[in-house]
Amino acid sequence: MTKDDFIHLLAGNAVLFLALQAVATMWLKSRLEKSIEYEYNKHLADYQRELRKRDRAAMIAELFAEWTSWPDDKTRLNQLTWEASLWLPSDIVKALGQRLINAPGAPDPKSVLIAVRKHLWGSADDVTEGDIIHF
Repeated sequence: MTKDDFIHLLAGNAVLFLALQAVATMWLKSRLEKSIEYEYNKHLADYQRELRKRDRAAMIAELFAEWTSWPDDKTRLNQLTWEASLWLPSDIVKALGQRLINAPGAPDPKSVLIAVRKHLWGSADDVTEGDIIHF
């Protein structure tokens, strides 16, 4: 092997090493970006679920506030009732309906709120009817 051959081999190896380093750098950068994007999307989805739960909880609170105000115009009350009936499980929809028409033996509004709360936040929630304040 001559001196020129050795220099060409060394230069070729240097170019190959630089190319591999560039590819590895691009791959690592891409992996990190995708990993960060995945974590961000996961946290965003969790946040959106929390917002949806809070919106639904606020809608039920507004429904009861509207119902207790005995409005002359029942448009908003009907809208809130119908919205609730679209996402609540059937047992809570039935209890809510019985409460809103003041049927004999209907559950207390607070027990309906607790049922909705447990549906939204899970059965581990320890809030009771006595913890809910109303005026």
